[in-house]
Amino acid sequence: MKEQEKKYLVVGTGRTGLSCIEYLIRNNKKAVIADTRKSPPNAEFIKKKFPNISCCFGQIEDNILDKADCVIISPGIPLSEKFVQKAERSGKEVIGDVELFIKEVKAPIAAVTGTNGKTTVTTLIGKMAEKAGFKAAVGGNIGIPVLDLLKEPVPDLYVLELSSFQLQSAYSMNFEAAVLLNITEDHIDYHGTEVEYRKSKLKILKNCKNAVINRNLNYIPRKINYYTFSLNAPEAENDYGIAVSNGIKYLSSYNNKIMPAADLQIAGKHNQENALAALAAGRILGFEQSKMVKVLKEFHGIKHRCQLIAEREGVKWYNDSKATNVGAAIAAVEGLGRKAGNIILIAGGMGKNADFKPLACPLKKYVKKTILFGRDAGLISKVIHCCTEIEIADDLNKAVQEAFYSAQNGDIILFAPACSSFDMFENFEHRGNEFERLVKYVY
Repeated sequence: MKEQEKKYLVVGTGRTGLSCIEYLIRNNKKAVIADTRKSPPNAEFIKKKFPNISCCFGQIEDNILDKADCVIISPGIPLSEKFVQKAERSGKEVIGDVELFIKEVKAPIAAVTGTNGKTTVTTLIGKMAEKAGFKAAVGGNIGIPVLDLLKEPVPDLYVLELSSFQLQSAYSMNFEAAVLLNITEDHIDYHGTEVEYRKSKLKILKNCKNAVINRNLNYIPRKINYYTFSLNAPEAENDYGIAVSNGIKYLSSYNNKIMPAADLQIAGKHNQENALAALAAGRILGFEQSKMVKVLKEFHGIKHRCQLIAEREGVKWYNDSKATNVGAAIAAVEGLGRKAGNIILIAGGMGKNADFKPLACPLKKYVKKTILFGRDAGLISKVIHCCTEIEIADDLNKAVQEAFYSAQNGDIILFAPACSSFDMFENFEHRGNEFERLVKYVY
């Protein structure tokens, strides 16, 4: 079949689905948009903006599926869905927007994934590219759908943040630089098992030309030029890490002290790792080291990601609402914990079937009190009750008030929920904004 004769079924009416429809229309493709919800988001907007596009909301009927040659699914739609499996059994192509993007781009791609830190690293690489004189287009899971990037003139480089959902439905990867930050348990409610989640993350390395990999993953790719990073001292030519000289910690590559770790504006050991990963990726992409260092010294972080939002009466308040999984919460606690019992942790929400046992050790070491709220507060409490003092709060407002009354000079109050936000908030941004508002209110 000729490419222009293909019929596409776009499933999902969110931001990604809209970008897919717009892309297909721009390229004179035949398309239908569908959603398994009867009243999905943007339904009325779609009908008005695309009056000539057929819409199917509710159950995806067989006759709609049968007419499609290719099904484009939005991130978050599991491949285990019945209509997806039926499409695959009938030989139809089932892909995501990233697959469409990869097939069309005419510039190199640097792609970043990981359970935690990917937005920070993607942003850093984009800023480093610009500082080094490259025109970079940044998008993907970071906010701008990848197909929307094709509306603009071709840049020197695309920098993409990719989630496990996006990687699961992409197949033609050939990235100039693939960055794999970490893999800890997350989205088990979607992927079914940790093994499947890990497999989706590892797909980023498929056919890549160069890779940057967390040394702690103990994963060595074959036939790929690669660099590793960790908080340990670099021991080989392709290592990045933390070297100590005269009592000062330096972000370093092998035999090369790049900059003092204390010069980073972003807090926590996990952000030192993020900076190292960005430096390694920038080296692959040809950025001048001095330009990358300048970015690291100027970058103050991203909203809702371990962000210092207030310091009052000797108490620091950090907003890490983006810590939507256990691994992210652990990274924040370990990254900010300087001494035993100096953190008051606010956590809770929807646990996504996660195992909360790994929280026990870092909480016992650094956290003097944990204030839990949200749907799975009781579940988390049962797991960590021996590690820290626990308070259950009715809502985030009560949690912030309890933290305020419990804090003493020198304490850190860390909002790192370890859960998704959908039990009480629209998303992690809404949750983080509410946290900030409440912190201002208590003072």
